[in-house]
Amino acid sequence: MALTAVAQLTHLLAVMTADAGHQGLAQTYFGTCLGLAHAAGDRLTCAIVLRAMSTQAANLGHIRQAADLATPAVGHAPPAHLRQSVRTC
Repeated sequence: MALTAVAQLTHLLAVMTADAGHQGLAQTYFGTCLGLAHAAGDRLTCAIVLRAMSTQAANLGHIRQAADLATPAVGHAPPAHLRQSVRTC
């Protein structure tokens, strides 16, 4: 539980850093966050971080990398969360 909380806070830091225009530093934070979520066994946070990394890559014009990150994001998402996301989109 503690690692998940740290991963979620690191995700927030990564998003805020990207929003501030520091893309390279944000990538570092996203990588740290993904490692923490993986260590915690938190598939949902892993999926959220991979999605955020994919979005960042797409926004920077790196379409191939965005697609490469999106695929494991879907694979990490727990089935119930995936079904809920599809219904709300």
